[in-house]
Amino acid sequence: MAQQNVFEKKYVEKDSMSDVEGVLESFNLPPSVISFIRANVRIIQIGIAVVVIAVVAFSFYGSYRDKKLTNAANALTLALEESSDSRVLALQGVLDEFAGTDSALWAQVEIANLQMEAKEFEKAQVTYNAIVDATKENDSLYPLALFGQAQAFEGSEKFDEARVAYMKLKDIVGYKEIAYFGIGRTYEAQGNIETAISTYNEYALSIVEGQSQAKKTAEAKIVRLKAQQ
Repeated sequence: MAQQNVFEKKYVEKDSMSDVEGVLESFNLPPSVISFIRANVRIIQIGIAVVVIAVVAFSFYGSYRDKKLTNAANALTLALEESSDSRVLALQGVLDEFAGTDSALWAQVEIANLQMEAKEFEKAQVTYNAIVDATKENDSLYPLALFGQAQAFEGSEKFDEARVAYMKLKDIVGYKEIAYFGIGRTYEAQGNIETAISTYNEYALSIVEGQSQAKKTAEAKIVRLKAQQ
């Protein structure tokens, strides 16, 4: 008898499904279920593999995302510690490397604030516009970005655009006073004194008890403007 090569697979008479069938039968599964599994074993194996791969991939993505958020927060902290001369460049680096994170958005806010401080109103407009577009109305950052946008427009004497932003801000809780005074200020800057008085008066009439100081401020503006007429 010729010696059998150890590298050759031995012939197995038993069907590859026999072991599987034994396991299935031990679970007392109905014959119809066993027949279905036997007929679709390859599809079932592929399906299980896909689920396992998806779970593993999701786990890896979660770890990657957490690490990215941590790195972004650390990068923002370091950027804010930079001197005024290099801070914008450092913040832009956070924005470029960690786009899509909250840290990148706050870096953008800080860049816009620095542009306003430098009276670079045109640049600030572009930056604030991007922030407004990237935030939802129920986001706490939205009114801050909207206010910055209005100020940037006002700073570059684009009063019509500034009023549009202030009008949106007027309906947000906590920003009513800022919005009304901003709207009135733009009318004053354009020499439209009558409309400015009307704006301040509308605000004064809307004041409830407990906000007397704000009402006095609005009334003082009305008196001043009437004296100019």
